[in-house]
Amino acid sequence: MDARERVVRVLHHQEADRVPIDLGGAACSLTDEAYFRLKRYFGIKEDIAPFRRHSTSTYYDERILNRLGIDFRRIMLPGRPRKEESGDQMHFVNLWGVRHVWNGDFCSPCETPLKEADLEALDTYPWPKAEDYFCMDGLEETAKRLYENSSYALVARMPCWGLFDIAHQLRGMESFFIDMLEEPEFAHRLVDKILQCELDIYGAFLDRVGPYVQIVETCDDYGSQTGPMFSRELFQEFFKPARTRLNQFIHEKAPDAKIFLHCCGGIASFLPDIIDTGVEILNPIQPGAAGMDPKILKETYGDSLVFHGCIDTQRALRGSVEDTRKEVKEKVATLYHKGGYIVAPANHIMRDVPPENIIAMYQAATEL
Repeated sequence: MDARERVVRVLHHQEADRVPIDLGGAACSLTDEAYFRLKRYFGIKEDIAPFRRHSTSTYYDERILNRLGIDFRRIMLPGRPRKEESGDQMHFVNLWGVRHVWNGDFCSPCETPLKEADLEALDTYPWPKAEDYFCMDGLEETAKRLYENSSYALVARMPCWGLFDIAHQLRGMESFFIDMLEEPEFAHRLVDKILQCELDIYGAFLDRVGPYVQIVETCDDYGSQTGPMFSRELFQEFFKPARTRLNQFIHEKAPDAKIFLHCCGGIASFLPDIIDTGVEILNPIQPGAAGMDPKILKETYGDSLVFHGCIDTQRALRGSVEDTRKEVKEKVATLYHKGGYIVAPANHIMRDVPPENIIAMYQAATEL
């Protein structure tokens, strides 16, 4: 059984010759320092160019994927070259017009361009257009070549942040929470403006790669370690309709693909609504977050969702090789019954995860 056959079976809740293994997608990649450490461990000498800028995870290296036996390959939507801000390496502005600042290994929004905006300002804001920010040249040819000449499962990698992610970056987290409660017309209009941009971006991307991919990645972070960041009622009012429209649109453009949602934290109470929106694959299944017991999730939602991730990056991957192998065995035993599970880290692999543990994670999965 080749990788694509294996993945397709599991996506349809059927067991395969083994559980699929993944690395390199939304919140399941190597951070740069972890990448360089693993590259040195494997003795790989030649450098490659980063596939993107302004991120903690910027390298996608086929040589690493081949060494680990990864079943998936990503198709990226590359950004167009943009004029650098003169001499300032600590700050950058993303395509939504939000200025970020680097703080060690991480970057955070430091200015919120719509903090003082009113409804009229939303109509005049310079919303991004796919044709201005992304390069479509050669995308269809790349996707067609990978589909016809490889046996990997193909994934349209997440091209932009999610609806809530962008809303609170533009408005400020506290201000957007207040908007949902006290200025609902403004909050609805802001989410709709973001949705229209995302439809444009996903449309341009999937018009070219949709017929060839088995998975389309999306994201939105609604949870923290202790539970959702806002109520289920607010999710139903402000995000469920927009996400349903986005997912319907994705299915129109890529009818044979499954929709993947990256959503961190303890979001168990949102899952019935998330499933209603058309999500079919859930990542990252943070095992330490409130309410995210994988056994309960599998029993409750295993017929509706494929689970992706769940290998504990906070403890097990930072422990011993045996800790890592034990973690993989337990998660496969819990989640892989009747298919429906893909082994991957439950978020990006950080610099303090030993290369031996990364290798052990994937070896353990393929030996089961």
